[in-house]
Amino acid sequence: MLSISRIRENPDAVQQAIAAKGEQINLKNLLELDRQHRAIQTEVNDLRAERNRVSEKIAATKRSGGDDKEAIAAMRDVGDKIKALEEKSAGIDKEIQSALEIIPNIPHTSVPIGTHEKDNVVVKEWGDKPVFTYLVATKDSLGMTKDTMAAKPMVLYESDDLVALGSEEIAIRTLLPQEIDTYDPYEGEVKVWQI
Repeated sequence: MLSISRIRENPDAVQQAIAAKGEQINLKNLLELDRQHRAIQTEVNDLRAERNRVSEKIAATKRSGGDDKEAIAAMRDVGDKIKALEEKSAGIDKEIQSALEIIPNIPHTSVPIGTHEKDNVVVKEWGDKPVFTYLVATKDSLGMTKDTMAAKPMVLYESDDLVALGSEEIAIRTLLPQEIDTYDPYEGEVKVWQI
């Protein structure tokens, strides 16, 4: 999640990065909430400083035997105001956090901007690419495809009334003991039979 300070410090760059990801999020509302939150925090800090200063004055007055009821009442009002502002600040902070949760992380500057997966650039590959041979059946057809690298074994036998597929010829010959002609499909070959 992006920090509000990062968005505040460079809103145009963040807005462009969000647009580059294909998202449409207006940061103006978020930045206005942040401005309000920071203004409230400043006011709360100023009120706390005033309360501390006046509290010291009240304590000094009480030590000298006096009583400053007006200052005590005023500080109660200040305390109530601080509490109200803190509640307002907490509500705004929740709105800010909710808004931040929907903002995507911005891509690194080295990432190419594109609109399709074909725009992606392969930086590094490792390991072997997986290869597969597929066999698919539906209620009225049977299909197979051999991986393009022809790495997975598949043996096929076809006749007018039978199709047999196996990973090894011995598997088919076990089912069909008579002399049969099997073959290995070509790489990338796709076959479909109607049932």
